[in-house]
Amino acid sequence: EGQWELVAAGPPARRAAEAEGSVRAGMVGLSEESWRLVQSDCSGHQIAANLYVLERVLTPLVPHATRERPALSGSVLRPWLPPLLPVDLNQARADWIAEVRRVTVLVTQLREIVEVTPETISDFHHQVRAFQTIAGRYEGAVRLTLDDKGVIAVLVFGLPGTAHDDDAER
Repeated sequence: EGQWELVAAGPPARRAAEAEGSVRAGMVGLSEESWRLVQSDCSGHQIAANLYVLERVLTPLVPHATRERPALSGSVLRPWLPPLLPVDLNQARADWIAEVRRVTVLVTQLREIVEVTPETISDFHHQVRAFQTIAGRYEGAVRLTLDDKGVIAVLVFGLPGTAHDDDAER
């Protein structure tokens, strides 16, 4: 309850997944839309349809003046943090940092959002809430990731502070 997850979805996420196989480690890949925004200040070349590789920045970017950021309190940040993360990291127990432990991990792919509509967002929200509910009920943690296969939900049980002898059965 009160836990939020942020997931990138829609056309930008799909383009990032498509580019992953074409861009090697250490390269900067840009979509055609992004390339149009920077091409006058950068050099690069097209490597696939709608995919460019940045070679170098010719004109250094000038930072825009930004307004001062407000201080973020624990009550503002807490909904975005995994439930098992201590609110005060200075008081985190150090004795389990290098501990070897058995954990139970469940990995599943969520249904792909092909078109962003109120219905698909609602459906996706219900999928995420179901994983959060299960994780909360059995004292696990849920993490959402995006890779070439789509949105992946990872549930982990048996983390420090919440381990049970029967985590696998639970």
